[in-house]
Formats: sequence, structure tokens, C-alpha cells
Amino acid sequence: MLDHANLFIVPLDEERCWYRYHHLFGDLLRQRLRQTQAEQLKELHDKASEWYKQNGLIDQAIEHALKSKDFDQAAYLIQSQIDVLWQRGEHGKLRRWVQALPEDLLLTEPQLGIIHAYYLHTIGEYTSAEQLLQRIEWILDPHGNGDEVIPSLECKHLLEIDRLKLTGRLSLIRALIYSFDGNVKGIIKQANRALEYLPEQDLTWRNLSGFALGDAHSYLGDMAASYDARFTTLRACEAEGNIFYIILAALKLATTLREQGELYRTRDLCNDQVRLAEKNNLAEINMVGCIRTILGEVLAEFNDLERAIQHARQGVKIAEGGQNLVFLSMSYLYLMRVLFSKKDLEGAKEVFDKVLRLERDMTIPIWLSSQMATWQVKFWLLQEDLKAVSNWADKRGILVCGDQHTHESIDHLSMIDHIVYARVLFAQDRMEETIQLLRHLYKTAERSGRISRSIEIKMLQALAYQSTGQTEQAMESFEHVLNLAEPKGFIRIFVDEGQPMASLLYEALKREITPEYVQRLLAAFPVTEPEGVTSTKSQVDQSGLIEPLSEREIEVLQFIAKGLTNQEISNKLFLSMHTIKTHTRNIYSKLGAHHRAEAVAKARAFGIL
Repeated sequence: MLDHANLFIVPLDEERCWYRYHHLFGDLLRQRLRQTQAEQLKELHDKASEWYKQNGLIDQAIEHALKSKDFDQAAYLIQSQIDVLWQRGEHGKLRRWVQALPEDLLLTEPQLGIIHAYYLHTIGEYTSAEQLLQRIEWILDPHGNGDEVIPSLECKHLLEIDRLKLTGRLSLIRALIYSFDGNVKGIIKQANRALEYLPEQDLTWRNLSGFALGDAHSYLGDMAASYDARFTTLRACEAEGNIFYIILAALKLATTLREQGELYRTRDLCNDQVRLAEKNNLAEINMVGCIRTILGEVLAEFNDLERAIQHARQGVKIAEGGQNLVFLSMSYLYLMRVLFSKKDLEGAKEVFDKVLRLERDMTIPIWLSSQMATWQVKFWLLQEDLKAVSNWADKRGILVCGDQHTHESIDHLSMIDHIVYARVLFAQDRMEETIQLLRHLYKTAERSGRISRSIEIKMLQALAYQSTGQTEQAMESFEHVLNLAEPKGFIRIFVDEGQPMASLLYEALKREITPEYVQRLLAAFPVTEPEGVTSTKSQVDQSGLIEPLSEREIEVLQFIAKGLTNQEISNKLFLSMHTIKTHTRNIYSKLGAHHRAEAVAKARAFGIL
């Protein structure tokens, strides 16, 4: 009767053999118990934990053991679930359980301590993570380090095979921690040590070594080796059938592909992983959020800005719901770039300030610190605060005219610093130094296979030559970069440079250098819509023209700049094709242009668009 009246109890099965209290009634009973018989709470939690364990409901058994503060029982049960949860990527649950255990238990049960150290490093507490790993290492091998022995905590209950496996896992976690501060030698040493100790059947942990080695190659600037390590790891995860780590391996591979300038492959890989995550109910985990922001950034480079901002914002929202500093930081950086391309500088600055708050609250990875410095300098340059950027360069210790060895030894992180410093030199009109620095940087980027960086460097070099009147050198560099960028699909990297880039593109068009690609790039430049009503369009200063454009001709020209065909313009304006063609001929004649892209470029030069 209580069941049918929906009072107090809720059925758990269709046969109505199992019931639970309605959650409101359950809350009332628990409150009453705490008020009247609090001394029975521990006993009841102990009984509940044991009952759940006997019936194979281990998650509930752990929850009750933790509530009763029976930490030994909780630790025993958690260890029985570690590998299952780790393989499934259920880190939120495992993190919460391990954090609830006392520190001494994390040392006497090293497997739990190693897991806890991993979670400490994901939230930026690297020092605490390393200290915990050191203590566990002494416990696993109290005489191996020769520094400190903790005999009271020696794990004598461990079999030798388990001790070796835990040593391998500890080494792997340390390799991942070293990835945060760019300690390449440490990464390689610890990752290889992990592979030496981990048993062959411990596939998930062995595959994680591939993540660390991919990071090491990336820091060294060897993108081909980084790609090989990350691609091999992805295939190994696929062979194991572990969906969580397939997605994680794909995320790592996507960052390498993006650095190699493989925009189409990056886009396709990210789309595949989003679909895979949705199919397996993993769409809301933070690394999938990060993948969405990578996808958004690539779409922004393709100039698909509306879809880009949609994916990037959705990705950040997901990443903010997790507890992984790396995924959250990466997501913020990719969103910043999308906002920057949309000319939403205020929005980009807001995201930048969020990352600054993260930096104040915890230790951040070295690569994030470098990327943040780059964005800070970009904002200073926009504000024309050259004093601030000069102080930044002095603090970073950047050399411009050092010897050949200095430039050849530029690694990935210092390359990012040097590229942004080249922009500083450009802004200070120190063109000779700018060109010299860019020449060295291009050699390094080309040698390491960083195509995206190579394109940016060569493009800046062309702009620097142009600003000094060295047109032939500018066009030689520019032709090279256009040939490099066209098959990859780059657009916004050019457009975001503004009017100086439009002038270079116009000159390239005159010389018939990759004309179709150049016209696509020119068409991507934003049309500056004049404020006010339509009638103000004809009030643009056209004094440089032999004959000013009419209001209707400006309107047609704006549609041409947006890439519309004559038929599309005809439909928009409800005019005949003949009339549109007449307006177009008049526009060409008045601007001295021979085709659409040239007309758009000249109109922008005159300030009409």
C-alpha cells in the first residue's frame, strides 16, 4: 500500500522485491539518527559497508567505510578497484576516495600513495607530489637511495613482483610530473625506467609511458619523433580497447599535428574523438572539453569563426567542470586565440585574466608560463606599451645577435619567446635585428618540423622586408610562405596581421603568385561596416579616385568583398544580372582594377571598405 501510494519507499526492481526509502524520508531518518543515537552511526556504516561488499557493490562499500572512518577497510576496497577505475578513466571518484585517506596509510599502501601523487600533480601541486613520491620510493626500496630509511613503514607484505610493478608506476608518474617543468632528461629516464619495471600485461600504464616520451620529443623540437611516439601510443590504446585513453592519446596527437601545420588532420581527429566520446557517454569529461577547444582553434584558422567560437566556448565550459589544470589551461589558451581572431579583445583579455588567477593560486606548467608571456606581450603591443615589452625581454634574457651556436640551441619554449620578441623588435622599428632573428628562427623551426611556426616566422620576415622597402626580398619570402601555407589551409594567420598583410597580398596578386589562394585570403579580410544608416556609405573619402563610387556601387562592392557571386548579389539586391555586371564594370574602372580581389584590395587601401 505504501508502494502504490508512493509514500516513504521507492521500488528498485520491476518485481518489487527490493525497495529503498524515498530520499526525503531517508534524509529525515538520518537526521533523527544523528540527533538521538549518534553513537550508533559508526556501527551502522560498518555493517552497511560489509553488506555491500558481500553483495559485490564495492563503490557503496567504500563510501560507508569512509564515513565510518574505517580507513583500513576503505583502503583495501579501493585498491581492489584501482586498476578498473584507472582504465575506465573514472578519476573523479578515485581522486575523492584517495584524498579522504590519512597520509600514513598512503605510505603503508604505496599503490594508493602513487595514485594520490598523480592527482596532486594534475592540480599543480608538483612539490607535494614529488615529496610524496620520494617517501614512497624509500619505502619500496629503503636501501636503494642511500639517503633515508623508514623501516617502520617498510611494506613487507608486498611480493617482489608487486614491488617492481609499483616502482614502474612510480617512475611513470614522476615522468609525467617532469613533463610539466620541461625536464627532458628526467622524462626520458623515468619513462624508460617505467617500461623496464612494468610487467608486459600492465598495458594501460605502459601506454602512458608513450605520452611522456612524446612530450620529451616535443620539448626537444623533434616533431617527427613526437608524432611517432604519440601515434604509436594511440594505436596501442586502440588495440587495448580503452576508450578513455584512446581519447587522451588522440588529444596529445592532435597538439602535435597542429604544430606540424596539419590542420585538416587535426580537425578530423578532433571530430572523431568528440563522436567517440558522445557514443561512450564521455562527452562531459574535461579532456573532451579540451579537444573541443582545439577543434575550435583549427576552425578559427580556417576562418569559420562562428563554429569556432561555439566549439571553443563549449569546450571551456566542460573543462571548467573538471579538476585537471593542464586541460583547463590549454582550453583557455585555445579560446583566447579564437576570440583574438574574432577581434573580441575584451573577451580574450578576460580569459587571460582567468589564467593569471590560476597562475597565482598554484604552480603552472612551464609551457603554460611561456604561452602566457606571449599573450601578455601581444596585449602590450596592442596598447603600444613598448616599455613593458622591453622590460619583459630583459627579464627573459632573450639574445638577438648572439653567435650561431646560441641560435641553433633554441628549444621549443624559447622559440615561442623569440618569435614574440621579433614582434617587439618590429614594433620598435629595429628591422635589421628583426630580420636577422627571424632568419635564425626559421632554420630552427624548419629543422624541427614545426610548420605552423615556420609559416608565422616567414610571414613576419616578409612583413619586415616590406616595411624597409625591400620589395623583392619581401616577395621572395612571401611566395615561399604562401606555397607552404596553401595546401595546409591556413587563413587567419595572414588575416590577423591586418592592413600590412593586405598590401603584401595585393602585391602578390599583381605578380600572379598563387592567385587563387591570395584571392581567398583577401576575401577573408573583414569588411569594416560604417556606423549609422546606409546613406552614410557614400560619404567615405574617395578623393583619391578619378571618379567616386556611387552608393549602390559601394553596396555591390561590399558583397563582392564577402565573396558573393554576381547571381547571389542580384538576389540580395533584387536587381537583374545585367545591372550587377554593369555596376561591377564601373567599380573596376573607377578603382583601376582588373578582377574582384584587386578591386577589394584597392577599396580597402582607399578606406572604402
